Amino acid sequence: NEPVDDIDLLAGVQANIELTSSGFLDGNDMPGVYTCYGLDRSPDLSWRGVPENTVSLSIMFSGTDPDDADGPDKAHWVIYNLPGELSELPASISVTKESVLGGSQGRNDFRRGFGWHGPCPGRGVRQAGSYAFNLYALDTILEIDSGEKGVVRNDVIRAMEGHVIGHGQLQTK
Repeated sequence: NEPVDDIDLLAGVQANIELTSSGFLDGNDMPGVYTCYGLDRSPDLSWRGVPENTVSLSIMFSGTDPDDADGPDKAHWVIYNLPGELSELPASISVTKESVLGGSQGRNDFRRGFGWHGPCPGRGVRQAGSYAFNLYALDTILEIDSGEKGVVRNDVIRAMEGHVIGHGQLQTK
């Protein structure tokens, strides 16, 4: 899996999409129900302000646990090719299916495989982690060969290059 550090998805793109969750506010702690210590369910997400010419959407949730702060961000959730007219995702998206609401789920960076894998900071760690949901509005449907192991975050990032027309972010710790 080749690095994608040289790809700047947001070059010339304004953060024009408002991304929210009813489960927590931007910049606040993620409730335990969404973490590995709770029910490990994906939160609901909703957004507005998507450009009119949006063809598809991609959502990625990634971050660094406080006990691995010097390590690379890990992909906790990768969804791509959601219909451009979609404006929300319900909570508790299945982790056993690749398909979700007309789009596809990629593999996360954890053993579970496809779908959501919530934050899992080490027990007793007092410092919060750093995580972000990123929503990308795209001017195309991504054509990605899933291969034998499935699509990973870097595959989606490479396919999105030059196609991002809008962006929104929701941060949590």
